[in-house]
Amino acid sequence: LLMNYSTSPVDVQQSEERKLPKSTTKIAVKDSITVGVTKRMILVNKKRVCEVQDGTVDASYKKDKKAESYVIMPLFKALKDAANKAKKLSRRNSSIKFKGEVAIVADRNMPFRLLAEVMYTAGQAEYGKYRFAVVRKGG
Repeated sequence: LLMNYSTSPVDVQQSEERKLPKSTTKIAVKDSITVGVTKRMILVNKKRVCEVQDGTVDASYKKDKKAESYVIMPLFKALKDAANKAKKLSRRNSSIKFKGEVAIVADRNMPFRLLAEVMYTAGQAEYGKYRFAVVRKGG
């Protein structure tokens, strides 16, 4: 599932709602659209898009309102809007390229199903390259 890595830091605030996993890697997340997942919500570039409760997204937020769906519709809409905006900018300015990269900043105890839904939804919205924020262990 891991596709790509980056080399520049991202500003992430940890809290009781979101504690990042630890890593010894020297690689960090670079500038890209950010999907944040806390114990209570999903955010796109620090703007709330939907609620999370007990590690799941309610079926009312899912495609066709089905609990088994992997597509989280408010997340899809926010990412698709961002992708369309980025592609429009790249058509007007050749130095700006839409790369389809998303940085996922999530609690280290996030259930795998929720991670899979976030990644699948991002992929459906043309963000197929994933980067994960972690806290560097040691110095």
